[in-house]
Amino acid sequence: MATLSEAAQRRLRTAVHEAGHAVAAVALGHEVKLATILADGESSGHIEVEDQTRSLAERAMVRLAGREAMILSDLGEHVLPGCREDLFRAHRYVLVLAEGDEARAGEITEELRTRTNELLFDRARELGEVSIALLEHDTLTADELRNLISGEPGLRLLARRR
Repeated sequence: MATLSEAAQRRLRTAVHEAGHAVAAVALGHEVKLATILADGESSGHIEVEDQTRSLAERAMVRLAGREAMILSDLGEHVLPGCREDLFRAHRYVLVLAEGDEARAGEITEELRTRTNELLFDRARELGEVSIALLEHDTLTADELRNLISGEPGLRLLARRR
């Protein structure tokens, strides 16, 4: 089996990471406008989510989902550019939930990591399909993500991608 170059490994990790964010966000009811693995100077990729009016716990789960997707996919816990920001923001949301109590925040974070891991495990097919589509196309629109995640036959990607 051929080994991937360092650049290809980084691209794969980024695709799985961003797919984790996107799948978790959609599963939790967020409207994801875009997912991309194109670097923007601050991160290797990102998702764009409509106004997040969901709970702080759900917002933290979306932030944790990138790293959890990499762990589930046996890609390790590599910290990508932007991953530290994800973890920092998740921690800020959890601190509010814990009313500033660091010990309680740690407990809540572990609970949310477990819930996020289960959510992604239950959606492994979607995680894989979004990861592959990101590797093939770099960027996916809201409609493309919705079609991939819904699993509707024949709607894997829009006609413009053919």
